Amino acid sequence: MFQVTQVGSWPRSRALLKALREKQKNQISGKEFDTVADEAVRRCVQIQLDAGVDIVVDGEQRRDNFYSFLTDKAAGTRLSYARITAPFSGIITRRFLDPGALVATTNASLFTLMDLDKLKIIINVLEKDIPQVSQGKQATITVDAFPGKEFPGVVTRYSQAVDLSTRTMAVEIDIDNRDHSLKPGMFANVTLVVGQRKGALMVPTVALMKDDQGYYLFTAVKDTARRVRTPIGTEQNGRTEILSGLDAGKTIITTGQQFVKDNGFVTIQQ
Repeated sequence: MFQVTQVGSWPRSRALLKALREKQKNQISGKEFDTVADEAVRRCVQIQLDAGVDIVVDGEQRRDNFYSFLTDKAAGTRLSYARITAPFSGIITRRFLDPGALVATTNASLFTLMDLDKLKIIINVLEKDIPQVSQGKQATITVDAFPGKEFPGVVTRYSQAVDLSTRTMAVEIDIDNRDHSLKPGMFANVTLVVGQRKGALMVPTVALMKDDQGYYLFTAVKDTARRVRTPIGTEQNGRTEILSGLDAGKTIITTGQQFVKDNGFVTIQQ
């Protein structure tokens, strides 16, 4: 193998270069080969002369020097293919080939390299909650591997399109993971903070019923049921926000309300 140490230097051995010359001659006619070679050599020599390098001007020697240079460059290029450099700092999480294995186009993937300093979680947000999602919204992540521990995250991007099969939109959340405690592939529970309202009135979701006019529930006033129309807000953890129509402190019916009629008699069991 030859190595050019500096601009204008040439390899000393000529055996492999002569073989290259013969191969090139077999591909094109002799006269055409000489014309192309002479022009290439002339340009190469001119470059060297412009650089102030002393070279041999004999025609045969110039050709040998020229092919020596080309062969060395080609060998260097092929050798560079054997050196694989990571495009970024990270951890190799998977290796597909063992040392000494043949690398071909069918097994071009050699490693899986991951940067664990920052992880990404993809969640699906319901269609009705899409207007409340925006970049910069805060999220809380928990995993089974660390019970009771919460990891903060932030919404960085979303797909801007609804999946027709699930009626949800994909949202990406970035998590700072510099201690590498979280691992790629873990299942996580995500709580996305879409809004904060202090003093919101919440009722059990099971108490709500719906007809063609909207949502309603039944309250118990002594032994009489009263139907109350209630526009709803956010639902979370089995409880739904009531926007209007219901005052705090009222007794609501949560069991058997499907059998109750407005102004009907009810018996409250403690």
